[in-house]
Amino acid sequence: MPASALISPVPGVVVRPLRPAPPPRRIWAVTPGEPATPAAHFLDCLVATVSLAGPADR
Repeated sequence: MPASALISPVPGVVVRPLRPAPPPRRIWAVTPGEPATPAAHFLDCLVATVSLAGPADR
């Protein structure tokens, strides 16, 4: 499970790291010109989530 999914842990669920660590995931977003407000907000949320996950997950 990606580290971004672990930001809000579920009570009673134990998370153990995989060995070796899985490769990072890359997410791309393509918009025609300037993104509409909902798309821009979603992209801002994605960037904020990556920032919270930390540099090891980028």
